[in-house]
Amino acid sequence: TSQNSNVISITGGHPLLEQTTISHSVANGVWVTDEAQAELQDCHVHHNAFAQIATGGQNSFITLSRCHIYEGQAEGIYVHTGAQLEGMDTFIYQHPHSNVFVDEDATLLLERCEVYESESHGIFSNNRSKGTIRNSTFFNHISPNIALSGQSDFHFEGCTFTNEHQLAFWVREQAKASLTNCTFSAQSDYLQSFAEDEATVTIEACDIQGNGEYIIEAIKQSVVHYDEGTTFNGYETDSVYVDETSELFRPTVASQEQIKPTLSLHDFIGLKSLKEQFIHTVQFHQMRQRNGFETTPLVLHSLFLGNPGTGKTSIARVIAQTLHEHGVLPSTKLIEVSRQDLVGEFIGQTALKTEEVLQRAKGGI
Repeated sequence: TSQNSNVISITGGHPLLEQTTISHSVANGVWVTDEAQAELQDCHVHHNAFAQIATGGQNSFITLSRCHIYEGQAEGIYVHTGAQLEGMDTFIYQHPHSNVFVDEDATLLLERCEVYESESHGIFSNNRSKGTIRNSTFFNHISPNIALSGQSDFHFEGCTFTNEHQLAFWVREQAKASLTNCTFSAQSDYLQSFAEDEATVTIEACDIQGNGEYIIEAIKQSVVHYDEGTTFNGYETDSVYVDETSELFRPTVASQEQIKPTLSLHDFIGLKSLKEQFIHTVQFHQMRQRNGFETTPLVLHSLFLGNPGTGKTSIARVIAQTLHEHGVLPSTKLIEVSRQDLVGEFIGQTALKTEEVLQRAKGGI
């Protein structure tokens, strides 16, 4: 313990601390800087005035194994600019600020950790920070479990998020969050994720459970992706809400089994002009061909407009099935794309990407 400064300051070398209790400092519990590399195993760090564990400066590095970081007066872990921290089988909990704060250009690696019960976030990331979090659990944070900002880029795999007080994810300011094989469980009607200011959220093979109206809300030029392996349970709608400036990306290729409609076009209420003109145009064109009359190429380009959840994709799937049944299309294939599938990153790439999508869509929609 220390009543004057950091309990342990490490400014060089590669020290190992084992089965050590570090507590009651008026500053940080452990401070690692100047390219030092420290390792803590089976340690307890608690009741320090500043961050319990802090590392700063380019190439400084801390490894935590089977540690408990708890009940400090500020952050549990603070990874300063350019530093890196790796935690395995570690518990981080009960802090008035974020349990883990990752600053500019810093890197965080967590595996099999539990992060819970702070008065702020589980993880808060800042400018251009990076993180890989595997098989870890986050719950009982007053603020969002995960808050990513300022072009941060984090990947979560096999993690569990339970949000009782706030949403699970808050992604903003061009930050990116990708989630694979994760489980979300909402104990309230909060969103699971909120994306804003050109943020990107990618969800693959996740199980999302809750009782709210929307799973994810995206505003201000943000992008949301999810794949066919992701399941939604307990929501009033399985749609993601996006505003007029943002984009939603669903599975790019739906199999024939997936797109086979349970309804025919005539089972839909309304759409009189579509039923009468669209299908009758096809039938009239085919009748002229059968009777040897000259015909012009059949053009069926269409635009379906409406708010999320109003059935635009459902109609497209029924149209695919209907045109296949009338012999216009050789298959019921439906290709779904978003802006990022068509617009290139540099001049000339957009045409190439668009051509590739059109080639894949041949024979279908």
